[in-house]
Amino acid sequence: MYLDDETRQWAESGISTDESEAPTLDSNGSVLSAGDTVTLIKDLPVKGAGFTAKRGTAVRNISL
Repeated sequence: MYLDDETRQWAESGISTDESEAPTLDSNGSVLSAGDTVTLIKDLPVKGAGFTAKRGTAVRNISL
């Protein structure tokens, strides 16, 4: 596919290869990483599953 130089630069600027730019934080400010276990602090509706995860539920092996 052909892209003019300006469009190609714009498209490449949206690609980020450095994961350390903006770390994912929890509600206490601790850095989260893939595989961590978290506890929900409020009810969370789960799209596509038709249920609501209740506050206090432990979620294991999160993916970011």
